[in-house]
Amino acid sequence: MALQDSSKVLIGEIQGLHGIKGAVRCRFYINHIKDIEKCSVFVDEHGHEYKVLEMIPTRHRENFILKINNIISADQAEKLRGMSLYVKRQDLPPLQSNEYLYADLIGLKVLTVDEKDYGRIISVHNFGAGDILEVQLKATTKKVLIPFTNDAVPEIDLIKKTIKINEDFVPIVTGQEEKV
Repeated sequence: MALQDSSKVLIGEIQGLHGIKGAVRCRFYINHIKDIEKCSVFVDEHGHEYKVLEMIPTRHRENFILKINNIISADQAEKLRGMSLYVKRQDLPPLQSNEYLYADLIGLKVLTVDEKDYGRIISVHNFGAGDILEVQLKATTKKVLIPFTNDAVPEIDLIKKTIKINEDFVPIVTGQEEKV
């Protein structure tokens, strides 16, 4: 996959085809699906645009069936399987206060509330019970998971590219074992 630049935001992935007329199944990684329904053009990692003719919701909240312009056969749709879908950043609706894009969090320096350097955010996950920050610890290969809640992460400064975490939520890492 090509490196994602800051002008576009990863929002989903084509998981496979749907039927024989070129429709595809897509999973979106965004909380506000209603905002995605307003998007009519998606971009792949190489910048190629795909105009969406129709978005059909499925039983699963984050999944949709997409009908894409000029994709009219199962063979064409199959070639799109696994393709990451992006939107241009300027096409996204404005974020509410205290809302962040995963793309903006990845790479931020993680500090404890008392300014100790803890590491860097390398990924953000959501397994169904809320967002979790994956942090690469400073000067080590160890990684820890921290809940992305107001209690655990009281401060985010995108200008300084830092977040502060409450030490009550910082796993104690010693040798081979981790204590929480």
